[in-house]
Amino acid sequence: MKRYFLFFAVILFFGCIHKKEKNANFNMIPKQEMIQILVDVELAESAIVIEQSRNKNIDIFSTYYYDSVFKKYKISRKQFEENLKYYAKKDDDFNEMYIQVINILSRKQSEVMQK
Repeated sequence: MKRYFLFFAVILFFGCIHKKEKNANFNMIPKQEMIQILVDVELAESAIVIEQSRNKNIDIFSTYYYDSVFKKYKISRKQFEENLKYYAKKDDDFNEMYIQVINILSRKQSEVMQK
């Protein structure tokens, strides 16, 4: 249930950003790489929620965690947002991608629980 909450939180977060879409091409992130990025974004979101539960200022943590993900994949926030919007418009593809994200996160959780 928490994963679905995080999924919708990410969608709402980026859905609330009001920027003009450009018809120009942008740096497309391949689907499999985007799935890995979304996995890391979900992990970052989880870390932010934990920090928030500790009554910490999440603005600093949010910036740090997101910037870390973008740095890891050598992309900008803008590139991530453009690709997220692109894939989100393709409902079937996006649902399929998020099923993979959830499966990867579930495997990671199982690995941690076994230790």
